[in-house]
Order: sequence, then structure tokens, then C-alpha cells
Amino acid sequence: MPALKLFLSHSSRLDDVPHRYSDDDANWRLLRETCEALKAHYGDAIRILVDRDGLIPGDDWNRELNLWLAECQAAIILVSERALKKSDWVAKEAAILGWRRALDPTFTLIPVTIEGESTPADLAQGFFGSLDLGRIQCVHAEHDAQAIVDQIAVGMGDPRLLAGRCGHTPLDQLRCAIAHLLARAVAPAALDAALDTIAATEPQAAEPGFSQRDRNAQALARMLLRASVQDVWGCFDTFRGVLRHAEGALSFEQAKWLFERIRSLWVHPGAAAFLPAALGGKPALSLCGAYMSRPGPNVGSTAYTFDRYVERAWSWPAERPVVVHLTRLDTPAQDVRSMIAEKIIPGHPNPQSEGARTALNRETIVLCIPALPDSGGAPDPRSLGDLTRLAEGYAKLVLVFLCCDPAEALPDGMRALVPPLDPRVEDDAYSAESAATSNIHRTYGRLP
Repeated sequence: MPALKLFLSHSSRLDDVPHRYSDDDANWRLLRETCEALKAHYGDAIRILVDRDGLIPGDDWNRELNLWLAECQAAIILVSERALKKSDWVAKEAAILGWRRALDPTFTLIPVTIEGESTPADLAQGFFGSLDLGRIQCVHAEHDAQAIVDQIAVGMGDPRLLAGRCGHTPLDQLRCAIAHLLARAVAPAALDAALDTIAATEPQAAEPGFSQRDRNAQALARMLLRASVQDVWGCFDTFRGVLRHAEGALSFEQAKWLFERIRSLWVHPGAAAFLPAALGGKPALSLCGAYMSRPGPNVGSTAYTFDRYVERAWSWPAERPVVVHLTRLDTPAQDVRSMIAEKIIPGHPNPQSEGARTALNRETIVLCIPALPDSGGAPDPRSLGDLTRLAEGYAKLVLVFLCCDPAEALPDGMRALVPPLDPRVEDDAYSAESAATSNIHRTYGRLP
């Protein structure tokens, strides 16, 4: 019976010696006791993913934690005072977990506020408030592991039923699809050679029922999905290595499919999390980048960075929203409605009919609006209000302003995506993708 992968986010030290903050030792003991109480209650029904003992010396912490955050099937955030005020790690983990919850309402995410250190109201303020964690039913408990687990058990449910919630996560599905392609198209010797040169240190668990070829394909798929903002080039370099060893095995269409699955992984998932969560135009989002609306003909994009944020937020093409680009902030509302209708139900004789409205409300729509310095900057309250009211007329519409005004200068009802985009990361991503795309075309003798 599979064990439910439960990620535990916390801010604790990993030893019992004095530290800078007086609550370090108490947080560490609470973490340890909470893990023990969870195992006592759930036994083998759960596998706890926590960095206190799940990582071995030499592991790349950031990459392993990112994989855990993507692979877990449920998560708990211990919101101690230290986590609330001092931990960038917890903030990052909360952002990614909030994204998982926004894309999949069945994903179990339980923030735990601790009496004397944090309150449910804290989740509606500051950075945590920007993630809309205040909308999620949280647990408020005493600074006691058993009291915390007793309340968590109410949200997690009967241990005997957890196995039914151990299905593939979106990352599992993507990794399996990539591994399936590699295992079916690439010869075993080529997979071995790729692992030898690309992923020599990648651990390969001996999975019952899987051939060595399948295990090698899974290991390479994991390597391809290990992109991060700290190592933008790594994902593209791994892809080029796979392509080199698989030359002649993968068709151009297969190589292109694989590349399109991985090229947006450099976007911070915490920032991408805001897009699916902002349905109904509330809040309107502000996204800044030098290449945000720049065409990228070599990489098949009309608005490079914006396109990659959308791809990161919605991994599978079939799930992605309809994107409508405005050329002016002051585009009349009726014209915007016509543009949306033309994208979804082109040529419909009566876009206001009941059937047409049903079709429009079934689609997720992202409205991309220019608000850069050369076009006037952030919208004034009236313009923002007009577009927000327009968004309310659709079931699933997201407002994204291409705007570089500082967060404190934005009008009420508008929120900047966090973490903000690092210009160096954006430039690295464009450069790496452009070079890798050219490599594909050279390899297959195709024109861009």
C-alpha cells in the first residue's frame, strides 16, 4: 500500500546547542516531537518529508527540497514566530505549497499557528497574506506536539483512507511522461551513457517491476526537472546532453515536445502560484521584467517572459488559459469583451447568448495589460476599477499588468508577484533557451 508523502515546512535548528534566536531549541524539539506524534498516529500510511533527517550530506538542498515540494501529496506548515518573521525558507515553501493548492483544491495544505507565537490572523497579513493562506482552514494549537497532531488528524482524515489520496502529483505525471518517451525511444546503451556523463551521482532506487532501462529513464527525467532560479542553465544543459546521446532516436517532434515541457522551469514556482489564485481579477497582478513583452522569434514566443510564467503556472498545454493581450490600458471594455469572445468562440453570431456565456465561463482567461513607464505606468484607481468590474463578469479571469512600479506605489486591489523577477535570471533564461533552441534546429537540420 503506498504511503502518502507529507511535507512538513518549519523553521527550526538541527541541533540542541545555543543559537542566535532564543526559540531555536524549542522549535527544534517541537518539530521532532510533532514528527514522532505523526508517525505514531499514521504509522506506515505516511512518509514524512522534512529536512531534519531526509537529506544526506552532499545533497543539493535547494533542488531536493524543490522536488519534495512538487512531489508531496499533502503538506503542513508549522507557523512559529520564527517562521513568521525570520525564515525566508518557510516563505518560499509556503508560496510553492499555496500554488499547489490553487491548482488543485483537493491538495491538503494545513497551516498550523501556535498559541503564543502566531495567530490565524497572521496568515492574512504580510507575505503570508499575499499568498491567500488566510482562506485556507488552519489549525491553531498549543505549543505541544500531541495537541497539534490531534487537530491535524481532523483535516487529514482516517489513516486507512490515505492510500486513496496517493495519486500522481502534476510533477509525477510530467516526470512519468518524459521517462516514458525516453524509455520507449532511446536505446538502453544510450540511456546508460547519458547517465554516466550527466547524472553520475543521481541515486536510482531499485523499484520492483521496473527494468534498468525504465529506472535510467526515470533518473534522467528527474534531472531534467531539476531547474531552479539558482541554476537556470542546468536544465538546458541536461537537455542538450540527453539530446546528444539520443541523437537519431528522438524525432524532431519528440525533442520539441520534451523541450517545451522543461523550458519554463526556471520561473520561480512561488511567483507562478499567484496567477491561478487570482481568478475574478482579485487581486490584479503586477509582473515586471525586461523581456516580459519582448517577442522571441527564435524561441517561438510573442511575449517571452510572460509566456513562460503562464507555462510555469499551468504545466500542461491542455490546462493553460486563453491569453488576451491588450495594446492599450484604456481599451474600451466592450472591445475587450469582443477580443475575449473572438479568442474562445470566434465568429459566434451572438456572444451574449446563454450558450456563449457558458463557453466563456468554462475557460480560464488571462488578460495581459501594458502598464510600463512608456505607457503611463501603473493603472490609476479608475482604470483598475473598470477592469476589475469587467473581470467579475467572467468565472475565471485573471488580470496581469506588465508593470514595473514598486509594490508600495501600486493602487489598492493590485499586488506585485513575489519573489520579484531577478533581471539576471531572466536574461540567463532567454539566453539559455535561445542557445538550446538553436542547438535543436542544428541537430535536426531544421530552420527556426
